[in-house]
Amino acid sequence: MQSHDKRRNVVGLTEKGAALSEKMRIQHKDVGNAVETLINEATNNLWEAIEEWEFLLGQKSLLKRVQEQKKIRESKNVKIVSYKPEYQSAFKSLNEEWISTYFEMEPADYKALDHPKEYILDNSGQIFIALYNDEPLGVCALVKMEDHHYDFEMAKMAVSPKAQKHRLFDRIGCCACC
Repeated sequence: MQSHDKRRNVVGLTEKGAALSEKMRIQHKDVGNAVETLINEATNNLWEAIEEWEFLLGQKSLLKRVQEQKKIRESKNVKIVSYKPEYQSAFKSLNEEWISTYFEMEPADYKALDHPKEYILDNSGQIFIALYNDEPLGVCALVKMEDHHYDFEMAKMAVSPKAQKHRLFDRIGCCACC
């Protein structure tokens, strides 16, 4: 379809603009020759390297790579320690929060959380605490089982919402403790 619109836009350079355009054309040629010289002197092909970077960034963005590096750095600040009485309140509060959010607290939960030594540790169980920068943010209790198929059952497990939000424990296991 042909347009019957007779309007036109005419753009022109001033004398100063034309002189500048000529300088830029000459500089463009100088820049092009300099880049070509660099390419010829280089042992690696810049264009192939750029193409490879584009391919790699197409597979996984730079943002995703930075986020992964942050997670690796932060996970180095996670330390798994065995239960000590000083962690009892964290063990209880983290589990209460977890259980109340996803399930319902039962009398047996209160007994085990109020008396972890008697109900878990004294029965050959284990409790682990995940510390992030020395703050308890994850807990995991293993109860000894009398079963020939497996030795322990994971009885209590909780991760602070603060740690869930930052996904601090993703690299070291489901609950950072086992």
